Amino acid sequence: MSFQFSIENFINYLLGCRCLICNKKISSIDLEQLICNQCLQLLPKFSRQVENACRICALPIVKELTICKYCENGELEYLDKTLAGYIYDFPVRNLILKLKSTPNRAIAKFLITELLNSIIDLPSYSVENINQIIPMPIHDNRLSLRGFNQSIVLAKLLAKQTGIPVNINLVNKIKDNGVQEGRTRKQRFQNIKNSFNVSANCQNQNYILIDDVMTTGASINELARVLKKQGANSCNALVVCRAVL
Repeated sequence: MSFQFSIENFINYLLGCRCLICNKKISSIDLEQLICNQCLQLLPKFSRQVENACRICALPIVKELTICKYCENGELEYLDKTLAGYIYDFPVRNLILKLKSTPNRAIAKFLITELLNSIIDLPSYSVENINQIIPMPIHDNRLSLRGFNQSIVLAKLLAKQTGIPVNINLVNKIKDNGVQEGRTRKQRFQNIKNSFNVSANCQNQNYILIDDVMTTGASINELARVLKKQGANSCNALVVCRAVL
């Protein structure tokens, strides 16, 4: 799929770009300048707002702990590690919603670039020995309605910036289980179970699993489960935003 700026974006360029969050005119004539400096400072960077997080699912926890109560109980037993760029809150939430509604490559590039900038200095960040990037799959029914998978857009840009190949065909979503929003934590884990199918052997492979938003971690943990069932060695999650429940 090719991504092109719309006529509206071109007109905005000619008249002066406007911030995607506050709609104020941006002085820069660079089309990649999507957000004004004021809104840029408001982005809720995870590393800046969270002092300590669960090493498995990135849920904020008190200083004395290393994992949260959910991971201690084994709810996300198939995930090895999660890194998040932002807290899922204003104004980055607005960008995520825009990305979900249209395959805007400029927004995706901005989010991936900022994501890498926010985590690259963390001691736990490493792409060493990673074999492939796996985007969170969506069911064909949703794909036909939306026209694209935003996680694939993010994954391809991440692959370009890290040099790690992306595999969009390894895992398919075979169960159309609707949206997870509005379900309880328990219902989310039950609803997503057996939703994915892996098409090849994953023996000794190390994966980065990428998604836009992580809420309970049910979906990405289930993705890790089916990959490890086929022999994967490790599954590390990289998410643009982590919801704090």
